[in-house]
Amino acid sequence: MKRKQHAKTDQGPAGGNQQKLENVGECLYRSTSSKIYYGITYVGKRQVKKSLQTGDYQLAKARLAEFRAKVGNLKPDAMAKMSFLQVGNAWLADHQHNLKPRTIQGKKGTLEKLDGLFGGKPIRNIGEGDVSRWKESNKKGKRASRTFNWELDIMRGVFQYAIKRGLLLNDPTADTERMKTRYRPVIVPTKEEFKALVTQLHQTYEHAQAGDFVEFLAYSGTRKNEAAQVTWDDAKFDMYSGKGALFIAMGAPTTAASLDDDRIKTESSHRVVPMSPKLRDFLVALRARRRNPKPGDRIFSISSARKGLETACAKLWGEEKKNRFTHHDFRHLFVTACIESGVDIPTISRWLGHKDGGALLMKVYGHLREQHSAKEAEKVSFD
Repeated sequence: MKRKQHAKTDQGPAGGNQQKLENVGECLYRSTSSKIYYGITYVGKRQVKKSLQTGDYQLAKARLAEFRAKVGNLKPDAMAKMSFLQVGNAWLADHQHNLKPRTIQGKKGTLEKLDGLFGGKPIRNIGEGDVSRWKESNKKGKRASRTFNWELDIMRGVFQYAIKRGLLLNDPTADTERMKTRYRPVIVPTKEEFKALVTQLHQTYEHAQAGDFVEFLAYSGTRKNEAAQVTWDDAKFDMYSGKGALFIAMGAPTTAASLDDDRIKTESSHRVVPMSPKLRDFLVALRARRRNPKPGDRIFSISSARKGLETACAKLWGEEKKNRFTHHDFRHLFVTACIESGVDIPTISRWLGHKDGGALLMKVYGHLREQHSAKEAEKVSFD
């Protein structure tokens, strides 16, 4: 049985004066004031209305057909009342097997935050106005571009998941553009600063191992959490004709089965870094000082050198600069040394565990590559 169609009223753009909609066809209405066509249909007892954004009758009919097809997939039952958080948790459960625990936890926190921003309302009622309020909240808090894009990607993932399952008609973030990522200036310790730091750390027994930890970060390019997990069995001194190689990552395998695997970005993945002479000499001397430790022993019993770094920086450069360098700055030092030594970007990228072939390195360290290139150009001679 067809539902009786009659003239309707609709709120104006500002939510104030009502405008009259006259029925001009099945499920097709036209505003008597703006002459814009609207599609109005029902899912169960719920009315679904959409502006067709045109005053052309033929175009309106075509868009109405698309609109009704989409509405036909909507769920009229209790599923349609699910909140953003409920749908988000279902979306996350469907793809979390590809994620590491820290990422899963971060996404759960973001889903809860966004649900609070949307007031816990059913996902079908979230519209562009709600997304606009989210954008305004980011402006007020001066959120970093990475945070903005992270939250936007999560919203889009949830909304697309809802659309495919008939819980939502359109993605309210469709017209929202990602923010351009701005990378913070790279802070690289000079060779003199690095030597002074290591010397200062080794001067006291309390921070001696912190000095070793910092040296290892600089010579290997590892992340802090990776360095804390490396065992002596991961240091293969006999590989590459005795030059040595280091297996890096959480739960790194002890075989060379995936030496060419450069699809690395997560802590559960692995990679192999050939030992530089400096890294090999450092590890050989460190092993001798540890009096031949067991293969399964971790190279470091500490997982952070933060306290030692703060103390050393304060003594060297003053209390106000106790946070002058972080663990990651020594990874930057490793990259800088590699670039200045003429190692190509794709190779450095693999050593670092990146999976983008060097794209990130060129963005972050491009200025160093240019400086090195200019310096090398001075050596070119035609005499």
